Amino acid sequence: MNKPNDGCIYTRKWIVDFMLDICGYTSDRDICAWKVIEPSCGTGSFMLRIIPRLLAAAKKRHLAWDCLENSLRGYDTDAAALHVAREATRKLLRASGVDGDMAKRLVDTWYVQRDFVETNISDADLVIGNPPYIRATDIAMENRNRYMESLETFTRGTDIYIAFFEKGLKSLDTGGKLCFICSDRWRRNQFGARLRDFIKRHHFGVHINCQMHNVDAFESQVTAYPSVTLIDRSGDRAVEAECNEHFDATAAHALLKDLGVVDGAIRDAYTVAPFARGNPYEEYPLITEAGVHIGIGIATGRDKVFVTTDKDAVEPERMVPLAYARDINNHQFPRHAKHWLVNPWQNGRLVDLSDYPRLERYFLANEESLKKRHVAQKKPADWYRTIDKLKPGLCESKKLLIRDMSDKTEPIYDDGKLYPHHNLYWMTSDTWDLKVLGGILISDTVYDMMLQNSVDMRGGVIRNQAQYLRKLRVPCYESIAESDREALRVSFEKNDREMASRICERLYA
Repeated sequence: MNKPNDGCIYTRKWIVDFMLDICGYTSDRDICAWKVIEPSCGTGSFMLRIIPRLLAAAKKRHLAWDCLENSLRGYDTDAAALHVAREATRKLLRASGVDGDMAKRLVDTWYVQRDFVETNISDADLVIGNPPYIRATDIAMENRNRYMESLETFTRGTDIYIAFFEKGLKSLDTGGKLCFICSDRWRRNQFGARLRDFIKRHHFGVHINCQMHNVDAFESQVTAYPSVTLIDRSGDRAVEAECNEHFDATAAHALLKDLGVVDGAIRDAYTVAPFARGNPYEEYPLITEAGVHIGIGIATGRDKVFVTTDKDAVEPERMVPLAYARDINNHQFPRHAKHWLVNPWQNGRLVDLSDYPRLERYFLANEESLKKRHVAQKKPADWYRTIDKLKPGLCESKKLLIRDMSDKTEPIYDDGKLYPHHNLYWMTSDTWDLKVLGGILISDTVYDMMLQNSVDMRGGVIRNQAQYLRKLRVPCYESIAESDREALRVSFEKNDREMASRICERLYA
């Protein structure tokens, strides 16, 4: 139970209650007729909050306990966790007046040791829970291959919770609901594209989304940046709530009022707004369509060997000055490079080490470390290669360089002196004056687009990865008046975001 990489993160009780409430699973309703599925029940975080509501509803309607056998199913593959959940449920049932034999019967029926993703269910009224969070690289190969064969949305690069979303939605009856607390990366990330398409094609929609990136929602500390997401086919107005670090059980009840689940409205630990429909910038071309090329800097597979601060480590022609994120100071790189790449490439091919005696001695001194790398084991003869090849001409090209993570989009200009390291993304163009483009990129307009496209981390940090940067939309360069171009250049050079934002407000009007 709760083994490394098992994805078990347990949800706080008040969060579970909040989720049940927004789904309408309350004892004053006829929930005994519902079929509820908990797809990854673990030790019972959800089941032990669901069952008291179910029992209370049955008592109000004077139903026999055996009428509840088909009202609930909790699935998990972890026998130890299920044992804990079953014992806790048996005690709860006995304390509620259910006799021993019936308690055992219900427990044995309600809990199922089976992989939910590989279970056939088709008539659920509610699928609710906290699906396991296991990154693609940590999923067992045999499980990943089976999921890829049986699911539309699952790929080699997909985190496991995507499988639970698809299977959960497929398990619903026509009027059913799915409510998960889970990482919300699928809503913006590339690996969630198939799931987003699946939701649209099957006429589902996100009804409520409560972003809880800074909320203390779990029993242990996590970095999954979760949201509570309710998906159904109701067609009702979609609502987004952004909950801050003050969001707690009291605020959750207030939010229920604001969402119309109960009467009244209070807003002090969250904001509520309708979902934006469509993209307000859609009339503008994607940045790549507007003549901007985007890529990522070089990955070496062993920075301790390939990246050095000694510019004389080997022959001068084998040393490449690096744009290194840690060297950025006051929105610029130093005049003289502080980090250098020991470069084994020439015109897209590995050099012959015998042509460069100092380079050969350098690599041979690090041979054991370099040969341990996966990239070297795939091609033993190329043991001294970097993971990526150097892109010819990139070092000498004028470019904008952007850090992977930042609290704003922060492009930094290089006039053709540095080659970007792996944690920097680059932009080049034959069309644009890159300082004009830089002015657009520091604007609030672009920051707004990045918030829509990107994954935002704790503390307001966003990911500036190429997949998100390519979704940016910009005016065509030729459509920008020369006066605005000059103003954007100046705003970029001065890092004047307010000035850039005013200009872009007009350009994107």
